[in-house]
Amino acid sequence: MIDHHLHTHFGDGQDSPKEMALTAKKAGVDVMGFSEHFPRPTGYDYPTEGYNHSDLASKWFDYASEVNRLKGDLDEPPKVLFGAEIDYLPDEEKTLQAELSAFNFDFIIGSVHMIGKWGFDYNQGEWDGRDVDKLYDAYWETMFKMVGSGLFDFVGHLDVIKVFKNSYPPTRDHTDDAKDLLREIQKKGLPIEINTGGLRKPCKELFPSLELIKEAVALKIPIVTSSDAHRKEDVGFYLPEVATTLKDLGVKEVVYFEGRRPTNIELV
Repeated sequence: MIDHHLHTHFGDGQDSPKEMALTAKKAGVDVMGFSEHFPRPTGYDYPTEGYNHSDLASKWFDYASEVNRLKGDLDEPPKVLFGAEIDYLPDEEKTLQAELSAFNFDFIIGSVHMIGKWGFDYNQGEWDGRDVDKLYDAYWETMFKMVGSGLFDFVGHLDVIKVFKNSYPPTRDHTDDAKDLLREIQKKGLPIEINTGGLRKPCKELFPSLELIKEAVALKIPIVTSSDAHRKEDVGFYLPEVATTLKDLGVKEVVYFEGRRPTNIELV
């Protein structure tokens, strides 16, 4: 079992890398990827959260040191991978590229959490009075730019814009936008993750949806499996069920990244 998207107490998670690794071992995880949020440029901050630029920047080197030390200390499964989740910002590509190049990552996840400088996925009350369809349009436009950026190894929680859809539903169907993006992802040869964290969010649904997972499989897009755990108890969350779903769809392998290179592993 591969869990390729994990957050720790160095970001917005609760537990140390070692604590999460011990839990992963008990859960039967073979490969685990730590992917703390990479510090954003100043000005791209959430109003009340604990992982804004200054918080992330002050802890980043400790995070990198501890995860890489853990990689060397463990001589049995799970295999530990050192990664980052970038919050893609269209106006900051050059800055991100320069800063990311300073680290010897195993992998980088590309995600969109902000529309402009607004973090849309944190406080659903901030959706009040906004044009939901325009937000969805802006999100998919940003995702297209991210896919073309070349900054990352796989696409994180592809349809996270739906996180508050039960309280703030769009008035029109945006599925075609997501499918267009999948075709662009296929052209770029990128994998996507199936992220079970959505089941713990207000939308109560996998990222991406089952419909989009089926579309990705039909397009032969490589798949990464992730829990997006922010606490040790959620490491490996719902991944056995995801494996069953993928096998039922005819998927035989999933992917993990080490040294920025993909490795296929049999889905069991």
